[in-house]
Amino acid sequence: MVDVWTGLLALNTLGLYACALVSFGSVLIGFAFTRLLRRPYYRDLTLIWALLGVILSASDLALRAAALTGTASGAMDPEMLKLVWSTSVGDAALWRVAGFALLLVGALLGRMGSWLALSGGVLVMCSFTLLGHVAEREAFWLQLVLYFHLSAAAFWVGILGPLRRLALDREKLDVAAQLGHGFGQAAMAVLPVLVAAGLLMAWQLLEGWAAMITPYGLILLTKILVVALLMGLGAANKMRHVPAMLRGDTRAADALARVIRKEQVVVALVLAITAMLTVIIGAPT
Repeated sequence: MVDVWTGLLALNTLGLYACALVSFGSVLIGFAFTRLLRRPYYRDLTLIWALLGVILSASDLALRAAALTGTASGAMDPEMLKLVWSTSVGDAALWRVAGFALLLVGALLGRMGSWLALSGGVLVMCSFTLLGHVAEREAFWLQLVLYFHLSAAAFWVGILGPLRRLALDREKLDVAAQLGHGFGQAAMAVLPVLVAAGLLMAWQLLEGWAAMITPYGLILLTKILVVALLMGLGAANKMRHVPAMLRGDTRAADALARVIRKEQVVVALVLAITAMLTVIIGAPT
């Protein structure tokens, strides 16, 4: 039975994943497609999600302290907060808040702050390698694999908002088509990294086929199937809707926007499963 504080911590972790992927992903997309995207299409997303990330990073510490005591008072207990801060949770929080802060400042500075925002995103991604089942293995190479997995996921998530916004703007149909085509080309290099890193981590954490029938293994398998669904939606965009948009088909743009909305829902499901695996379900030993 999951207690209320662990459940809230899982929800908070889901939010942190979303903040990290959207804010850093927006920066990556801005770098990759500077010629096509005007800054407002991705800067606002960086600002909103990075600010929310700072707030959720603070609440993460409070919820962990509350989880230790089992009461709400633990979230404000200086001794409990000090105890949490003294662990790897505190290290991760420091990296994460610093990263989100750099993302915020970089976004506010405009073009001059692009590299600052990029470095902030790197710090945020690195913070996730300091906690969880991968960190428990104490293998730097596995933490590096997780970093590349998260960065590739951020690149994918980062395109969804700007591309959907452009697809819904009839005056930007050509730009949306070019952006979708450009992302499709880039995805051919990014997606293999995402999938290969994910499968490698899964194999290392499960340590054999027998672990697939454990609660952790079954939920991880569910995550893999949901990611496969997400890739199928992306393939539909690349193979069907974007080529039609390049030919000037406005109906294809509407279809693309609908599929992207579905992708966003599936991404949220993937992050929810990931948060559950990280916070609630222990890795097989």
